[in-house]
Amino acid sequence: MGEPLRGLTVMQPWAGAIAYGTKRVENRTWAVPARLMGSWIAIHAGKRHDYGARLPEGCEWPEIPAMIYGAVLTVAKVAGHCQPRECDGSCSPWAVRGQDHWHLIGVRALPEPVPCKGALGVWKLPKDVEKAVREQLGECDA
Repeated sequence: MGEPLRGLTVMQPWAGAIAYGTKRVENRTWAVPARLMGSWIAIHAGKRHDYGARLPEGCEWPEIPAMIYGAVLTVAKVAGHCQPRECDGSCSPWAVRGQDHWHLIGVRALPEPVPCKGALGVWKLPKDVEKAVREQLGECDA
């Protein structure tokens, strides 16, 4: 994970489902930027909650230690994506039809969430937040 870490803000409970559960697809209305393909990103739990969130059939909500908002919960590698015109949502039970599906692998939940302010789109983590994330992952030199 040598390159600078970028953040992606995700509403709860979806951020928790990525960090502590089996959600390995993040649905977006826009495609993965080319520079992120194969890169690690920090999944940030936004301050908003999706009260209309419904589980995909056959999936369960994970055991979440606490519903945390406004913090980086986990890191994941962007392994690929499906575009709406290429995929009917069958690539994952978590995939939403008509959206881009960002495929995540190597999800590593942080032992302690790192508080920080999120942003729209893909954003650069503040240096102190990136340092705290990397220290928890055992990468204090990076």
